Amino acid sequence: MIKSPISRKTNTIDCESFTHTPYLSVLHGEFPWCLDNSEETSDSGDLISSFDLVIADLTNNSKTTGPQKKLREKCHPNTSWISYTELFMKEHSSILVFSPLESIGTYVNVLLETGLSYHTTYLWQKTRQEKSDSSDPFVAILWASKGTPDCVVPFVTETRLINSSLIANNSPLPVIGSSEKSSLLQFLIQSFTKADMLVLEPFTSDLELMSICQKLSRYCLAISRKRSIVKQAERLLLESLQQTA
Repeated sequence: MIKSPISRKTNTIDCESFTHTPYLSVLHGEFPWCLDNSEETSDSGDLISSFDLVIADLTNNSKTTGPQKKLREKCHPNTSWISYTELFMKEHSSILVFSPLESIGTYVNVLLETGLSYHTTYLWQKTRQEKSDSSDPFVAILWASKGTPDCVVPFVTETRLINSSLIANNSPLPVIGSSEKSSLLQFLIQSFTKADMLVLEPFTSDLELMSICQKLSRYCLAISRKRSIVKQAERLLLESLQQTA
C-alpha cells in the first residue's frame, strides 16, 4: 500500500469510455497517491509494472516563489516520487527525467539508490523561441532504466546534446506540433517506445505529451494537479472523436 496523508484518487477520464480514441487517460490528483487503489482492492494498484516509458518533467512543477527558494529547491529537489515510480515500470522499461541542471547530481544518486540503471544525461538547448526570461537555456534529461532497456536509442553514442538537427535526422515521421519541445517529445517517444506501448506522465502541466502519444498510437496516462488540464484533455478527446466520426 502506498501511504499518504492526503486523499487519493479522483478519476476523471477513462480510456474505456472513449472506444474510438483509446490512447489517452487523465487522472486529477497527486502522483503516486492517485494510483493507489489498495483500499478498494487490497492490492497496491492495478498498474504495477505496467509502463514502458515514464516521462517526468520537473522543470515547471515548482510552487516555490523567490529566487533563493527556487535555487534551494533546484539543488535539493523532492525525489521521494522516484521509488514509487519504479513500482509502476515494466522490466526493461525506461524513465526520462526533465530537470534543472542544478538537480542532476541529486537525481542520479536517487535513481541508483532506487535500483534503476542510470545511463546518461542529455542536455536540451532551447532555441530563442522556447526560452523565457524566467527559464534556463538548458534542460537536463536524465535517462535511467529498470534492468537492461529494450530500446535501441540511436543518439546514445553520438552526442549528449539534443538539438534540432539531431531530431530532424533521426525522426522518420513529420514533426507533430509547432514548438521545438513538441519535436523533442515526439523524438523521444519514437526512440524509446513502439506503437501501443504505455507511457506515464506523472506531473502533467500541459497537453503536449498527451497529444503526441495520441497521434503516435501510444497509450498515455497523465496525472495533473490542475482541473483545467483535465478539461483541456476532455476537449482534445472530443476533437479526436469528431475527426474519426
